[in-house]
Amino acid sequence: MSKLNKKSKSTLIKKADVKMDYSYNGNLQYVKSADQQLYELCVNSLYGKDTYYESNDDRLARMINCVNSVVKDKKYDFCANLAIYARGTMNIRSMPILLVVYFAKALRDKGVEYANMRAVVRDVIQRADQITDLYAVALSVFKEKGKIPMAIKRGVADSFCKFSEYQFQKYNRDGSVKLSDVLRIVHPKAFDALQGGVFERIRDDALATPYTWETQLSANGSLPKEKQKSKKQLWTELAMSGIEAWVEVA
Repeated sequence: MSKLNKKSKSTLIKKADVKMDYSYNGNLQYVKSADQQLYELCVNSLYGKDTYYESNDDRLARMINCVNSVVKDKKYDFCANLAIYARGTMNIRSMPILLVVYFAKALRDKGVEYANMRAVVRDVIQRADQITDLYAVALSVFKEKGKIPMAIKRGVADSFCKFSEYQFQKYNRDGSVKLSDVLRIVHPKAFDALQGGVFERIRDDALATPYTWETQLSANGSLPKEKQKSKKQLWTELAMSGIEAWVEVA
């Protein structure tokens, strides 16, 4: 017998204590843990879409239960890392936003603070319209703006500094929560006077329309046909207009 691969004292392998239950289609299967379910919900789901076996509302309720269970087990870093991974690596838009807000709610219900929540909120917001998306969800979950955790407000404020005026203008949509509403609530701090001017224009609903291929194409399409320019004309004017306009196109 090899001295490096000694015989086990017991040849019996104990089976893990696993639970079995019936799936939505009636098949007997292993019950997945809360963190495994939460992972699958965040990276495999499109919010607002029913699946064959589960409605969107049922899936959201299951997600909330999983978040509460994971927080109860004190797996705070798992929730935080999952939200960032689902948004940044898997490019999922809505589920990470929901995860962050319900994670914050579960922590509040348990009377627990998570030191990195502010950074998680900032990192999950990767498009300008997600500022209003996340804050709208937070308002619906916490009911009043005064009850929204300060970590969420500060994370949202930090995220304002990630975007250009073009990005704000592009995603400044007329929803139940507007960029100007959120800016007045969270009071982001500008890095410099230029960014401060952008924040002032968001506050006053006076964002400038940037001179880019996208905006010029849209404006040209809204003109009467006899006044419209060809795409070649538009592109030539844009390319010859200066380096800033060219960079926006690129």
